Amino acid sequence: LGLIGQAMGDTTKSSKEQDTRKRASAAFKDAAKNFERALAKQPEMKEVQLWLVATYDRLEEWDKSLPLYREILNERQGEDNLWFSYGYAAFNAKQFDKAVTGFDQAMRIRELVTGSADSIPNSYRLYLAEAYVRTYQDGNALNMFTLAQTHATPEDSAEIQKTIDWINWDSGGIAAAEYRDAGFAAENAEDWN
Repeated sequence: LGLIGQAMGDTTKSSKEQDTRKRASAAFKDAAKNFERALAKQPEMKEVQLWLVATYDRLEEWDKSLPLYREILNERQGEDNLWFSYGYAAFNAKQFDKAVTGFDQAMRIRELVTGSADSIPNSYRLYLAEAYVRTYQDGNALNMFTLAQTHATPEDSAEIQKTIDWINWDSGGIAAAEYRDAGFAAENAEDWN
């Protein structure tokens, strides 16, 4: 039925696709258990930590991956991709202060290693800017979005400009912009309270 619906233009996932996703999720859960056992038996095998944390990320178990990233970063502090992954896990766990730290460190290390700020992936800048928004750091968010905009494609630049305009709505007040949006949403829902 799912395949027939898909053939008729239904954009929801087919039952076959859902079954595949369920099997993949079960396989990742099994992998996580096995990596946890391997790490318990031989904690000196540092690569197992990386495999386990990658598995947690795929399962979106951010509360498990965050402390493991910190443990890994205690020994591998010079890898910008690990700092970015730590920031990404923290962002998804809604621990935005930690996300700011992770993304900021990723940018600093990348620039330090390569000797050029231009080598920093723009995704690092964008995620850091978004983490600044979530921590209500208006000035830092505007600065980072502006910097990201200079390195963005024209399509991305237009989206970034929308966010900059949103922040600047009340002279750089993220909280005020959120209250305004909540007010418009309540008005649209005719929630006059």
